Formats: sequence, C-alpha cells, structure tokens
Amino acid sequence: MPGGGALGNSRIDPAIKTREDFEEYPWEEIPDLYFKANGKYFSALRNRMPEGMKAVGGVGNGIFECVQDITGYENLCLMMYDDEELFSELFRKAGETNLKIWKRFMAEYGDIYCVPRFGDDMGYKSKIEVPKEIVRDFSRLAGLLEIADKEFQEIRQRISKYELDVSKKLQNDGQEEEVSLDAISLQVLLDTDEAFIRSEEHT
Repeated sequence: MPGGGALGNSRIDPAIKTREDFEEYPWEEIPDLYFKANGKYFSALRNRMPEGMKAVGGVGNGIFECVQDITGYENLCLMMYDDEELFSELFRKAGETNLKIWKRFMAEYGDIYCVPRFGDDMGYKSKIEVPKEIVRDFSRLAGLLEIADKEFQEIRQRISKYELDVSKKLQNDGQEEEVSLDAISLQVLLDTDEAFIRSEEHT
C-alpha cells in the first residue's frame, strides 16, 4: 500500500488520517504498483516450480491489515467514532482494490496455486466484525476463487483427454490421422517413439 508501514510500526505517520487524505490516495494505481513490485516473484515461482507441484498462497494481507497499514491502529479506532462514514469507505475501498488485484492475480498466476489464500482479519474467531458493507466484497472474492478453481480443473481434464486422443492417433498404424504440432503432441510423440525403441531393443 503506498505510504504504508503503520501495520508494523506505530511510530509511522499514517498515510490517511482525514477525508482529504482518503480522496487524494492513489487507489486506482495500487493494482499496477502491486504487480510491478511482486509480479517478478510470481513469475520466478512458476519458472522454478517442479512439474506437478502447486503452491499455497496469494496476494498477501487481509482487508483489515491493508487498512491498518495506511491509517495506523490508534488512528483507525478514533476514526471509527469521529467519522464513521470515512471508516466504512476505507474498508469498502480496500475491499474493492483487493478484488481487482485478486482478479488479475488469478488470471495471470492462478495456474500455479492449488490453494489461494490471504490474511485472516480480526474478527475471524471473535465478535469483532468487518463492516457489513465489506462482506459483499468478501463473498464476491470467494466466488471468484471458486470459479477459477473449477476452470483450472476443467482445463487439466481437457489436457489429459487431449494427451490420450493424441496418443491414440499416433498408435493407429497405417491410418493417417492429422495431429496438430504443439508442446503436448510433441511430448506424446517423443514418449511414443522412446517406448517403441525400447520394445525393438528387447526383440
């Protein structure tokens, strides 16, 4: 979060203390700033991860943590009583911003994660609740992750079926079967040829 740091250091002057601070805060720039700073790490993870391995993780902090990082805990508590409307808008804006980041994250890096997650907030196991206006964003985010997971499962199933179909076509001796050349069909062809060579060596 631009101007953040109050989450881990109460001595930092918070980025948002007033309505004016909130209005001037670069909310719309945050998704691009986030991926500019962290995209290289997700890409490195994809490039280094062994075949078949998936990660558990996600974009980072929860909604409460993001808000506290730019307001400070003490200032946030005072704001809850001094300006309830601003207090609610902060959480709503943080939720909307996180949703944008998660959508892009799932589109670009969701394939390398088996369990997407982000930080738990205060109220997870207590009576302190996130403002009701934010619950809707949490529900939308949960739905987004569920849809993405289903899509990735279907893609994996389609890839498995495609590999099987290509293998059957290549094994049809004497029959001309058109097979598109791609990474999957090439690997199946190499595996098939290798198996054929091994069988010839043993005959």
